[in-house]
Amino acid sequence: MIIIAALLAGAAALAAMQMKSTRGSEITRTSISSLHCAEAGIVAARNAVMTNYPQWNAALGLATEPAWMSAINHDIDGDGTA
Repeated sequence: MIIIAALLAGAAALAAMQMKSTRGSEITRTSISSLHCAEAGIVAARNAVMTNYPQWNAALGLATEPAWMSAINHDIDGDGTA
């Protein structure tokens, strides 16, 4: 009975360690994906943002997107949603 309890406790500990490892790798994968998305957005918007530098003051703090931002393709990954 003691041996069975010890084996079950060991199995539970191993399962918990595996779940933590899986969660850790998923967080890393999500972080890398987010970084690639942010970099792609910077590349896509860089020219429009720099071209419209004089209009930044009027654009900051608005509740809507500035008109000059509509020229940028918002669908970075090409899946049909922005």
